[in-house]
Amino acid sequence: MKKLSTFLLLIVGFLFVGMFMPNTYATGNVTLNLKVVTKNGSSTVITTTPFTMPFGSTTTLNLGELLGEGESAIFVHNDQFTEPTDTFLMSASLNLSIIVKSDIQDYVAVFVDTNGELVDVVYNPTNEPSTSVSLTKPGFNPATFDTAVISEDTIFIAEYIKSNEASISVTINGGTKDLADPKFNDIVTVTSTTPEFSHWVDEFGFVVSYDETFKFTALNSITLTAMTNGGVPTPNIYLRDVSGIRENQESFYAKIYLPEGYELIEWGFIGSNTNENGQYQPTLTGENVSLNPNKSLNPATSEFLTTITGDGFAYTRAYATVYNNTTELYETIYSLVRNKILIDFQINYSWLHEFGDFSVLGAYVRGDFNGWSLDDKMNHSNEGGKSVYKIRKPFIFIGSEMIQDFKYFIFVPLGWNTNDGWSYDESVSTSFKFRWYHVGNNITMTINPEDGTIQNAAQSPFNHY
Repeated sequence: MKKLSTFLLLIVGFLFVGMFMPNTYATGNVTLNLKVVTKNGSSTVITTTPFTMPFGSTTTLNLGELLGEGESAIFVHNDQFTEPTDTFLMSASLNLSIIVKSDIQDYVAVFVDTNGELVDVVYNPTNEPSTSVSLTKPGFNPATFDTAVISEDTIFIAEYIKSNEASISVTINGGTKDLADPKFNDIVTVTSTTPEFSHWVDEFGFVVSYDETFKFTALNSITLTAMTNGGVPTPNIYLRDVSGIRENQESFYAKIYLPEGYELIEWGFIGSNTNENGQYQPTLTGENVSLNPNKSLNPATSEFLTTITGDGFAYTRAYATVYNNTTELYETIYSLVRNKILIDFQINYSWLHEFGDFSVLGAYVRGDFNGWSLDDKMNHSNEGGKSVYKIRKPFIFIGSEMIQDFKYFIFVPLGWNTNDGWSYDESVSTSFKFRWYHVGNNITMTINPEDGTIQNAAQSPFNHY
């Protein structure tokens, strides 16, 4: 049976996962959406109740009218039982649940995930308690609970067995790593061997940490390079897109670095689907942003993770609110933005597309983004006596812009009546001829997030009449 003491061991070994749900709070205050657990006959009812508190204050929670006559409550805070008289730091990252007891003799079996989330409660179990809640975690088999017969309040923590033993490529330049062959979800320690070290950057040049030695969780391939020109260490939050660790969902990893003199108050992710009013760089005070305060932080690595259900956001970034002990002020730091911009490609021809049943015939867009392959065939329609080819593709990147080269490419039947400039190559096809557009240099496309969530690729439509 795993009880509270075992949690301290589990917390180091796993990266915590939270689901992206919206949350808002006004300036100076924070709305705590706390789980409240009650008993209704033989059933357990879990609801979410908002409490508005001064942000950053350390105080008790006044349960007010939440408790009826003769009722009492216990708190579950970060997988430990606490008393309602205890004080808590008020931020949306507070991980606190309230369990209401209608009888002083009640006792409960509390089921929590490894990220500290309360998932179920059983009141007064006479036999070994169980839960029907199904918990999953990327790279692990579904969770189980090792329970036992109880007669007092007891917390049971989910146990996971690793199922993904895939190697993760971790390349270190100017330093060493403690694991020769890191596996998925392994914690890797890297140490700089570079004289006059200043900071670490990833393969895109983004700052990861200012610590000469630091730990991180291996989730996808990464290259880390020790640098010497980074200046004075400042609070930093590093964002990495790790989508794919959960099938058909977007996942994001963030790592916080704080130098001495700063205290972490709140952390999470924010998303926006508009570039209006500067919201291509979403902030906590933005009008049309979705906030996801995270309640789990791996203390061994200062990391947190979220998974977004549905379509996600065009603009996603991580944030952390910290307290500066020197200025005695709160500050919010932001990561770079992960952008997901939809690009429309279109090319028009003055003839009708009447190619029969040959599926390979038609127009393609080929470029840096698909390795200049034939993976992206364009959709065709005849409009006004002309052939129109279109395709919309998402471009995903972190930072302020993406530059890509591309060209249009078309296959037509070998006997098609065409003008000059068409080619025939037996190594390509013995039945078709082809042409690149435009002729000569590649088309260079620069994607700027501030230009909107849907953009045209260079000159679009690209007319050949």
